[in-house]
Amino acid sequence: MRLLIALFIFINIHAMAQETIPPNLPYRSIPTAAKDYGAGNLIVRMIEGAGYRYHWATEDLTASDLDYQPSPEGKSVRATLAHIYDLTAIVRNTSVHAVSTRPTPDTPTDWLSLRLRTLQNLEYAAEHFKHKTPEELASLEVIFERGGSSLHFPFGI
Repeated sequence: MRLLIALFIFINIHAMAQETIPPNLPYRSIPTAAKDYGAGNLIVRMIEGAGYRYHWATEDLTASDLDYQPSPEGKSVRATLAHIYDLTAIVRNTSVHAVSTRPTPDTPTDWLSLRLRTLQNLEYAAEHFKHKTPEELASLEVIFERGGSSLHFPFGI
């Protein structure tokens, strides 16, 4: 009887855990490359490569992995992944010529959301960089806003 109860609990916990992880996270595989090697598509390919590597580097990380801190002065893995999320938000915003507010106001605090939204930021940016011409890329800016002031940096290639 104990075995049946333990089995029942294990199956339910496993089923609930599966519901919280989206089944089709972006970049499980690298998308097919574009037919042309235009400037925008080269950027897309770099984003896709980063997304693929991030997807698999963060697969199955445990709470212990996320809390690991190489030294008292260093960032934990979780803090580093939050920083990567912030960077992907900048890439996403730049792809549509939007402002990146610093510090990032909506960085997810739970691990599953952080991972999903990081991958979604990359996917969104890749979609918006697709087929951009060198002239369109030259018109983009990386725009940071902090405390009412803003900084503009040319994205141009």
